[in-house]
Amino acid sequence: MNGTKIGDDGLRMILNHPIAQGLREFEFSELGLTAAGVKSLVESKYHPPKPHLHLSFNPIGDEGVKELVRWRELGRITDLSLDFAEIGDAGVATLAKCRDVRAVKTLRLHGNQIGVKGVEALIASKRFTNLTYLSIDLDDIPNGAVKRLRAKYKKASIG
Repeated sequence: MNGTKIGDDGLRMILNHPIAQGLREFEFSELGLTAAGVKSLVESKYHPPKPHLHLSFNPIGDEGVKELVRWRELGRITDLSLDFAEIGDAGVATLAKCRDVRAVKTLRLHGNQIGVKGVEALIASKRFTNLTYLSIDLDDIPNGAVKRLRAKYKKASIG
C-alpha cells in the first residue's frame, strides 16, 4: 500500500477490519495520513509483527506525534521513520520526552521543520538510550548544538 493515498478514513477502515490482525507487514508511508490517521492507529488493536513504523511522507505534524506517543506498541519499535512528516520542534520535544522510545535504534527525522529547540530537546532527552542512527537536517543548526548532539549520541551515526 506504500504510496496509495488511502487517507485517514481508509486507514481506519483497514485497521478496524478483522484481517488487520493477520497482516504480516504494513507500510504506512505516503498514505496521506494526518494526526487523525495516527490516532486511528493508536486506538486500533493492530500489533505490528516487525518492530518498524514508517510514517514518512505523511503530514502528521506535531499533533500526530502527540497521538503517536500514546500508542501501546511504541515501546516495541526499533526503527521509527518520520521523514517529511511536517514535524517541528514541539513534535521532537514530545518524542524526546516519551518513555516508550527507549527501544528505538533508528530514528529518521529528515525533511521536517526542526530547528535549534528540537535539536536541544534531543540533546536533553534521556530516552533514546539505544540510538545507533539519526537522520536529521542540521544545515541551519548552530555548530555548537550540532557538536553537543554528536557528543550526546556518540555511538550513533548522525546525518
